[in-house]
Amino acid sequence: MKRFQRWQNKVLFGTLIGYTAYNMLRVNLGMAMPSIREEFNLSHTEAGLIFSAFTMAYSMGRLFNGFFSDKNNARFFMTFGLVVCAALNLSFLGVNSYMAFMILWGLNGWFQTMGGPASSRMLTHWFPPEKMGTRWAIWSCSNPIGGGATFLITGALIPLMGWKMAFITPAVVALVLVPFLLLVLRDRPQDVFGEDWSEESLKGEELSEDEKEIEKAHWTTKEIFSQVLSNKNLWLICGASFSLYCVRTGFIQWCPDILASIRGFDIKSSGVMGFIFDMGGLAGGLIAGLLSDKLFKGRRGPVGFAYMSLLAIVIYYFWVTPAQAFWVDKMIMVAFGFFAFGPQVLVGVAAADFATKKAVGVGTGLVGCFGYLGSTFSGVGIGYIVDHLGGWQMGFLAFISIAIFGAGCFFLTMLNTRSQAHTSEMNTR
Repeated sequence: MKRFQRWQNKVLFGTLIGYTAYNMLRVNLGMAMPSIREEFNLSHTEAGLIFSAFTMAYSMGRLFNGFFSDKNNARFFMTFGLVVCAALNLSFLGVNSYMAFMILWGLNGWFQTMGGPASSRMLTHWFPPEKMGTRWAIWSCSNPIGGGATFLITGALIPLMGWKMAFITPAVVALVLVPFLLLVLRDRPQDVFGEDWSEESLKGEELSEDEKEIEKAHWTTKEIFSQVLSNKNLWLICGASFSLYCVRTGFIQWCPDILASIRGFDIKSSGVMGFIFDMGGLAGGLIAGLLSDKLFKGRRGPVGFAYMSLLAIVIYYFWVTPAQAFWVDKMIMVAFGFFAFGPQVLVGVAAADFATKKAVGVGTGLVGCFGYLGSTFSGVGIGYIVDHLGGWQMGFLAFISIAIFGAGCFFLTMLNTRSQAHTSEMNTR
């Protein structure tokens, strides 16, 4: 039992560290973008197209690689993707054209999708459903940790050494971590304890021969997609994911530009504010997972509805607050991060809940696909709104409207419980 718990901790810590590195390799462009726009004379729409090249590739790759993560060893799947993303970031050293930016950043988006589904697969195989909300929240700390570290480090390095350091630094960190990840990650408990291992064996119980066959059985591709695509709850989570990622990713991408053009911050100050945003997110994600597990007994809808509703209010206050209120900006930034990252935990674990273990890669991949369709809109869509439809005033109004839509999607799932979702797995079997 103690050995199993040690391996659970290793896998949880390994996925946390690994996905932190993934995040460092994708939030870095936002910090570099003001300098890139100046050097290459790009409009907001053109800059948004670079962001959207990533998110379009990510949205498609999330579903495709989600399926393949269900069919392959997640440990190697995750580390291979991380190596490729690091290599693509290093390739920015030779970039000197707008089209090259779009192509390389789009490829980075595709290979980024090997991290999330692989992590989801490992977590759902190593932890029981009743503990997933909390564990998922811990794993999701990789987003604010990776983002916060990148904001601080690149905010300090770019003024001294140029925007290319925003790509070199996270790439080197990722490559150094690869051997560690291969050491601590394992796809399933059976890879460590043998094929006869089961959760019941830890309790001194024996599975029947039929139950053992079910545990070893693999769903066909048709069964996996049928289970996922017919699930109404998953489609609601897809809507919530679209809304959440449009607001959260959009703010991360445009944060330095917003703070520079509206608040008058320099790049270093923008990095500090980005770090504050991510630290608020760290707390928000952990509390969201705990509330959904402990207070609502596995129901993600009530917490998601509350978070997204409050997020819309926080965006409004950021919009109307005077530019000189620096300390108010800091408090609003903490609140923004808190309410933006909480639902990110919830859409991920809700997707895993509703999809069940056998189809977790496809289920979380589908939800992630919709999330990054939202991120795609937050790039070129918000960029176009700012350029042609009224500046950042209309940009903020778009963010508020989309957050309200996400709250509505969570509201419609409020009658569904985690146990009901997992009952569907047994019925499908």
